[in-house]
Amino acid sequence: MGKYLLFTIYITISTLSIDVNGDNYCKLDDSDFPKLEELRLIDGNIATISPAILSNVSDKLEELSVIDRITVIEPKSFARLYNLMELTVNGGQLFNLSSDMFDGLRGLTYLDLSDNGIEVFSEDTFSILPQLRILRLQNNRISQIKAGTFFGVKLRDINLANNTLKHISGGVFNRSRNLKKLSLRSNRIEIVHSRMFSGCRKLNSLSLEDNNIYHIDPQSFRRLRLDSLNLENNNITFLDNNTFKGLHVYGLVDLRGNNMTEIMPRAFGDLLAKWVLCCYRNASQVEVESWNRAASVEQFVIDDCTVRV
Repeated sequence: MGKYLLFTIYITISTLSIDVNGDNYCKLDDSDFPKLEELRLIDGNIATISPAILSNVSDKLEELSVIDRITVIEPKSFARLYNLMELTVNGGQLFNLSSDMFDGLRGLTYLDLSDNGIEVFSEDTFSILPQLRILRLQNNRISQIKAGTFFGVKLRDINLANNTLKHISGGVFNRSRNLKKLSLRSNRIEIVHSRMFSGCRKLNSLSLEDNNIYHIDPQSFRRLRLDSLNLENNNITFLDNNTFKGLHVYGLVDLRGNNMTEIMPRAFGDLLAKWVLCCYRNASQVEVESWNRAASVEQFVIDDCTVRV
C-alpha cells in the first residue's frame, strides 16, 4: 500500500528541488517524474553540465535551475529539453560562453547566468534563442560586448550590472527595438556617446549609476522616453549644451555624487522631466540661463536648495 502511494506522489509532482548539500548528484529517471515541470539542483558537486547528466529528465520540463560550481556546459546539453522556458545557472566559473551551449532551446524566454565569473562570449551566443526576453548577466567579469551580440533577439530586459565594461560601441544596442529595461550599473563606463542607445526606442528604464562616466555626448539620450535616468555617483564635472536634448523623463534625472562644476546654458535645453536632482562642488559657475532654458522641468534641486522654473 505504501509503495502504491509513493508512486502516486511521484507521477503527479510538477516541482522538485534537490539540495544535496555537497553530496554528488544522482541522475533522475523521467519514469519517476513524468510530469516534472520545474527542477532545482543545488550544491550537488556538479562541475560539468552534459547531455548525459540531463538525459533522463522529463522533456516536459519548463524551468531548470542549477546552483553549483559549474565550469563547463557541454554543447547540446539542453537539446532534448525543448519545452524549457526558464534556465538559471548560478555560482559557477564558466568564464567563456558559446552558442552551442544553448542549442535546442528555441522556446527559452528567461536566461540567468549571473555570478559565474563570465569574461567573454561570442557575438552569436544568444542568436539561437529567438524567444529570449529576459537576460541576467550581472555580477560577472564581462569587459567587452561585440557589436551584433543582441541582433535577432527580442530582448526586453538586460541586466549587465556589476561587470567591468569600460566602452560600449554603438552597434551593441542599436537594433534592440524591444528593449524596455537596461541596467549598466556598477561598471567602468567612461563615456556615453551619441549612438549608444539610438535604437532603443522602447526603453523606459536605464541605470548608469556607479560608473566612471566623465563625459556625455550631446543628444546621447535623444528620443528616449524614460521613467527615470540615474547617473548618480559618476565623475561628471561638466555638462555641454544639448546634453539632454530630446530626452523625456517622467520622473527623476539623478545627477547626485558627480561634483559638477560647470553647466553650459543649453545643457538642459529641450529636456522634459519632472525632477532634476544635482549636487555641485561650485554652484556659482552654474549660469541661471541653464535653468531658464529648461522650461519643461518642474523642479530642480541643487545642494538642498529647490529652484522652481
